Amino acid sequence: MADVEVAELLPRIERVLTQFPTAQIYLKWTCPGCGDRVTAEEPNAFHTGGYDHVERENGTPCGSRYTGTQFGMLLVASGLNAADVLRLLHS
Repeated sequence: MADVEVAELLPRIERVLTQFPTAQIYLKWTCPGCGDRVTAEEPNAFHTGGYDHVERENGTPCGSRYTGTQFGMLLVASGLNAADVLRLLHS
């Protein structure tokens, strides 16, 4: 799934969590400072103040803050029917 506007993504996430409360959805974004693809540390949450990217994939420091509106997601659907969850995300 390509990044989409948060206003479009959050209702999708809400639909999934309403029907599958054990699902864990982590927001993803591209760091404006270093270009790494970053995954949020906390599932099922959106922080309006932004997200700090402390450490790069290669272990070096980054320190950039992302306050953009484009996000993707990582879905952890352990024990759930992934096809059902994905159908909700794309509806």
